[in-house]
Amino acid sequence: MYCLCSAHELREIPFYAKERSFFRERNAHGSIRFKCKGDITQLYQKISLIVQSVLNDITETDRSAKSKKSTDFSFLADQWIIFRVLKRLVRCVVDCQSHLKDSIGLNSALLLSRSLEASVWDDGALILRQIDKVGAVMMCNLIKKNITTIDEFINASQHDIEAAGGKGPPFGINLIGQAKMFPKMAISLSMSGKPVSRIPSSELI
Repeated sequence: MYCLCSAHELREIPFYAKERSFFRERNAHGSIRFKCKGDITQLYQKISLIVQSVLNDITETDRSAKSKKSTDFSFLADQWIIFRVLKRLVRCVVDCQSHLKDSIGLNSALLLSRSLEASVWDDGALILRQIDKVGAVMMCNLIKKNITTIDEFINASQHDIEAAGGKGPPFGINLIGQAKMFPKMAISLSMSGKPVSRIPSSELI
């Protein structure tokens, strides 16, 4: 994350002194997955916190209207540039890790790529926000019912979906039908022949 946020392509994004208190508060937010260490003074820290704020759907409601309007305008402008650049860079990382046959790095890069495209963490409950008409309140109600993935949403009862959204039929069945249209990726493995070990038998003991 920090490597991508330090990309040369993002060097033109401004980081004003007046923004530092806002990003210090954001860094302390409980939903920030990768917190910045030390004081928030570097551009890559601001970029990382903007990305994580979007992926965690963090909003602010306790600032003054004037402060909120000023900060939000700058935040949205920077967000548009950052996501446009990072989506391109992370695709390059995916290709590089694939060429290097680095499965761990490739998995992390693909996770970040999917998350940037969806604007939510792909491995978190916020993924449900991609379903039409699932807002913040309904998502919280779904989490309380232990419905946190697309598969769990599809397999949930129509009644549970409608209760979480505070709606009547056919709200539940319509949303479940929409969730079933999401692409589902899977992989299966099978072993052919006998396993071969190049480790001397003496070292296996």
